[in-house]
Amino acid sequence: TRDLRVENISKRQAVAEMLVEQATNLVRNNTGGTKFDYLIPFVAALFTTSAVSNLISLTGLRSPTADLSVEAAWAVVVFVMITANKIKASGLLGYMKGFTTPIPVMTPFNILSEIATPISMACRHFGNILSGVVINGLLYAGSIPILDVGIPAILSVYFDWFSGLMQAFIFSMLTIMYIANAAEG
Repeated sequence: TRDLRVENISKRQAVAEMLVEQATNLVRNNTGGTKFDYLIPFVAALFTTSAVSNLISLTGLRSPTADLSVEAAWAVVVFVMITANKIKASGLLGYMKGFTTPIPVMTPFNILSEIATPISMACRHFGNILSGVVINGLLYAGSIPILDVGIPAILSVYFDWFSGLMQAFIFSMLTIMYIANAAEG
């Protein structure tokens, strides 16, 4: 926030403003307005952390998102955000009563569904990133010289760049949608 200007802005400020605008548009376009603006910093941080974690494998390091404990931590945070928004929308008693819909016999299944949502998001993200790490590791371990240059480089573009950024985007989008849906009650 140092040296910010309204006119003749620096390239650094222009890039920062573009990133903030993209995060704002992502949340607002998928939630229908400004009601969920409080999610913008959270979603931007989640996307950035996921994207950087996924792309770190380009440096030869193992991607943190290929570790289930990282994904489990994200699942807990998303679960807390979803639950907090459900309680905020319908109150604690309304939230608890929601488990008995449509009939009280469904309560165990509704509780399981509540817990399964963020866990499935985390496992999907983890599995996609880990599979790319494993496939790239197998290809780099090949003993055929031509395969060490061409095919791993091409697949790295897919698994590291495209898939990594796509997984970050999907995880962020699902988070936005689940939280917005929860807040609608």
